Amino acid sequence: PNPESFLQEKASVTRDTPIYLDLSFPDTKLDPVGFGQALRQEGYAELFVCSGQDRRELAKIRWAKGICWKEPPWL
Repeated sequence: PNPESFLQEKASVTRDTPIYLDLSFPDTKLDPVGFGQALRQEGYAELFVCSGQDRRELAKIRWAKGICWKEPPWL
């Protein structure tokens, strides 16, 4: 679901639920990094970023518990 859908249902999501965030939100104006930071500040601890962006840039994201790379298996 998109971030707006998540925000509508957020009250029913426990703080220990794993949440995977793509750093590309094509159908919204929300900033994905700011969205993740806000969730972390609200106590969501199981946040994971999924992206194909430069690994050095993603290493700067401190609020995420982990990074999932979108690299094709043949690379």
